[in-house]
Amino acid sequence: MSEKYFIVVDGDLRLKMHKGPSGMYVAVSLDVSGLFTQGHTVEETIANARDAAKALAESRAIMAKETIAAARAVTIKTSAKPIRAKPSRRRLVKA
Repeated sequence: MSEKYFIVVDGDLRLKMHKGPSGMYVAVSLDVSGLFTQGHTVEETIANARDAAKALAESRAIMAKETIAAARAVTIKTSAKPIRAKPSRRRLVKA
């Protein structure tokens, strides 16, 4: 038996939903990667999805700041002697 899906649009959030075998509504966001949620009613599922979207956005912002800070803290060690480019031995030929 195939499940019947329906799309719910709540502001900027689009959810693909269906009623699962346990009777709960299950939602997957079409816009926010990784957002899956469920609820006893459609309204509860939408509210859970809004909360999950906010939590994911906050978590991703924190992770981005931590990643940038870690990248800035990395130092690349080079030899003490500067490396100079050797002059080219090619000659320019005038046409």
